[in-house]
Amino acid sequence: MNYETISLILLCGVVAFFVNFSIFWVIGNLSAVAYNMIGHSKTLLIIFFGSVIFHEPLNQRQIFGLCFTMIGVFLYSYFKYIRKVAK
Repeated sequence: MNYETISLILLCGVVAFFVNFSIFWVIGNLSAVAYNMIGHSKTLLIIFFGSVIFHEPLNQRQIFGLCFTMIGVFLYSYFKYIRKVAK
């Protein structure tokens, strides 16, 4: 193994540590459902920007799925916010 390979393996380990640490923080400070909503939002962004960057058109079914998921994430966030303000 050369220096570059070892460096990349260590970098992957550091990134994995911070991913797991952020998951622990989100679940500890918010909730498991909030973590799931963040995951769905991340997936939406990846699909959307991947489509834009790679010039891949989305079909009607994919667009419907993206919109439906986005509406669900926004509704969850909105009602969670309203509930927090009401307390």
